[in-house]
Amino acid sequence: FKRQAMDITHESFNMADPIIGKNKLLRQALSLAYNGDKVVEVFYNGQAIAAQGPVPPELLNARSAVHKNPYRQYNLARARELLAKAGYPGGSGLDPIVYLAYSGTGGGYSTSQQMADFLKQSFSEIGVQLKIETYFDWKGFFGAVQSRKGQMWGLSWNADYPDPQNFLQLFYGKNALKGLNDSGYFNPRYDQIYEEYQLAREGPGREKLLTDLLDILMTDCPWILGVHREDFILTQPWVRNFKNHRFDLG
Repeated sequence: FKRQAMDITHESFNMADPIIGKNKLLRQALSLAYNGDKVVEVFYNGQAIAAQGPVPPELLNARSAVHKNPYRQYNLARARELLAKAGYPGGSGLDPIVYLAYSGTGGGYSTSQQMADFLKQSFSEIGVQLKIETYFDWKGFFGAVQSRKGQMWGLSWNADYPDPQNFLQLFYGKNALKGLNDSGYFNPRYDQIYEEYQLAREGPGREKLLTDLLDILMTDCPWILGVHREDFILTQPWVRNFKNHRFDLG
């Protein structure tokens, strides 16, 4: 049987970068140029859903803001419009964006490299160039990410426990120093609400805080949201009393 994984893949923007980190309109334009549904089809064989926010849908209930993210809809016309407003009409005046890619130790043409090429092609549709720098060892790649050597990079996150806070912490300003907030995103308003959310009890009040946090992230676009993947569990017919556990990651 299959189950929705409690995870998120994403393309992070380096929020410390003077170009991409300081220009929200540019980030919004790049997000709109990325076809999430095509990614699901090509790279996941339909076994994923295009993410509208960082929190997996199963961790959101009816009171949460489970609505379409206006900057995660594939819309090249809108992307070009925002790119022009950002100061780079048709990509004019914008140097190639440096993207850090981790390809693993195999040395072959990996899926992650193919996904980086897909991102490059997506950006080219609105006149933006992407320069891919590939790493074949995790230590070198993550070291480059932590030292903010690139302007973008791809990562993913799997939940440690079933609460939206496990994903919201990835944008908390103080977590930038710990590596959890890999993009270095910092928004004082987000941090204030996040701290309230951490202490809030379950109920409408906490759900309202969650909605506010998701709305801030939608607008600020510190990531291009990727997908929430699906897991597949195989069992033998003779197995009895098996209970699916969502955190059997060991």
